[in-house]
Amino acid sequence: MTQKSERIKAEAKAFRLLTRRAHSEKELRAKLTAVPFSKDIVDDVVDKCFRLGYLNDEVFAKQRARSLALNRLFGDLKISADLKERGVSSEILQGTIIQIDSEIDEMDRIRKLIEKRRRANETLLSDERQKARLIRNLLSRGFSLALIRKTINEEEEAIS
Repeated sequence: MTQKSERIKAEAKAFRLLTRRAHSEKELRAKLTAVPFSKDIVDDVVDKCFRLGYLNDEVFAKQRARSLALNRLFGDLKISADLKERGVSSEILQGTIIQIDSEIDEMDRIRKLIEKRRRANETLLSDERQKARLIRNLLSRGFSLALIRKTINEEEEAIS
């Protein structure tokens, strides 16, 4: 395969991937390298995507974090871990988490999850075993134990 035809195929692959959903630079590089395209061609294609505005880690981070916070009701810790794994820098990550928390606070996400669970189980907060299960589930979603306990205490007081 000639250098020019390989570059055209790499660009087409990158554009197809970015059309489906936003990617971080790390994700796009990994997918193009797996094809496998040469490192020089991958670098050129990624640079071109940046220049054209198709690739932007900040936009990607905000979209991904917003989706995880609003749709999947994940906590800041889980969102941060997901974005780090996808290659988002610490500076972008911090700004993104602050912006997401201004849209929907972590306590609000916990409350939504508790309410969702309580619809299916009225004794959720009164039964210690079920409460422990709820806490484990919330921890696995990336919420801090202190915030979980504070929110559960407020919900219990509201019920009483």
